[in-house]
Amino acid sequence: MVPFLNGSAGHGHPPPEGSRLADWLARANARPAVAATVAEVVAMVKASAMANVAELVEKGLFKREYRDHRLEWMIKSGGVDVVIKGLERDNIRFAPDFH
Repeated sequence: MVPFLNGSAGHGHPPPEGSRLADWLARANARPAVAATVAEVVAMVKASAMANVAELVEKGLFKREYRDHRLEWMIKSGGVDVVIKGLERDNIRFAPDFH
C-alpha cells in the first residue's frame, strides 16, 4: 500500500492529516527499507521524463492506459469525463496496439 499512498500524496491527495492512515503511512515511510526504496523511486522519477508526466499527457506525448479493471474503476468512481476528454485529446489508450 505504501507506493500507492505515497503516489497519491505526491499528486496532492495525501491521507487526511491526523488520520490513522496518515499515521500508519508516516510509520511505514520511517522504516529504513521503505525510506531507501522511496528515495530510489524519487531519484528515478526526477531523472526521467516521468517528472513531467502530466505535461507529457497534456501534450499527447504520453498515453495513459486503461485496461478493463482500471476503466471500470474510472467509470464507477465518477471519472467518465476524464476518459471522454482523454479520447477526445487522444492521450489515453486501452491496450497496446498489436500489429
